[in-house]
Amino acid sequence: MNAHTKAATRARLLGKLVRGRAAGHPRHRALLDAARHLHDASAALLDHADTDGLPDDADAAIWAACRAFTSGDTGLEPALLWYVTAPVTGHAPELAELDLIRPMFRYRARDLRARRLYVIEMGHLDSHDEDVALAAFSALLDLHREWGQLLDDARDELRVDRTRPVVYRTRDGSRSAEHLRGHLTVFEGTRVVASLDVPDHTAPGEVWQLINQAGTAA
Repeated sequence: MNAHTKAATRARLLGKLVRGRAAGHPRHRALLDAARHLHDASAALLDHADTDGLPDDADAAIWAACRAFTSGDTGLEPALLWYVTAPVTGHAPELAELDLIRPMFRYRARDLRARRLYVIEMGHLDSHDEDVALAAFSALLDLHREWGQLLDDARDELRVDRTRPVVYRTRDGSRSAEHLRGHLTVFEGTRVVASLDVPDHTAPGEVWQLINQAGTAA
C-alpha cells in the first residue's frame, strides 16, 4: 500500500466514523458534509495514487472537511484530518511541549502524549482490521479533544511569561522572593537570605514553604 492509497483508506474510514456520529447529532448536516468531503478526498487520492504530493482536488476536499468540522459545535477535531494526509505530506499532528506548573496539568499532558504515541507507534491507523483503525481514529478524536480542554484549563499558566521572575511578597512586606525557573532568591528587605536551586516546576505552595523556611533559618 503506497502513501496515497494509505491516505485514501484513512480518509474513507474517518468519513465512516464521522457519518456514524451524525445520527441524532444537533450538527448532523455539518457531520454529513464532512463525511462527504472525506469520501471525495479518498477518491481523489486513489485517482492520483501514482503521483507525488497531495493532489489539488484531495487538498480542496480536506479543507472543505475542515470547514465542516469547525462549523459550530460538531465535536470534531480538525487535527484528525492531518492524520489522514500524513502518509503523503509526512506531517502528523503533534502535542506541543507546554510550560506547565501544576503537577496535575503536567500529568494530563504526559498521559495524552503517551496515548497518542501508542496509537501511532502500534500502527493502528493502518490496521487491516477496519474496526481497529476506526477505534484508533476514535481514540485520537477523544485525546485531541482532551488536549484542547487541557489548554483551556491551563490558560492562566500558559499566559505567564516564564522568562521573567515571579515575585512573591509576604503580607507584612518583610520578605519577598523572585522565582525564575530553576532558581529561587529569597530576600528580607533588600538582603538576600537564600539563593536556592529548585525544580523547574515548583508549585506556588512549595515556594511559600521555602520562603518561610529561609526566613526562619535566617
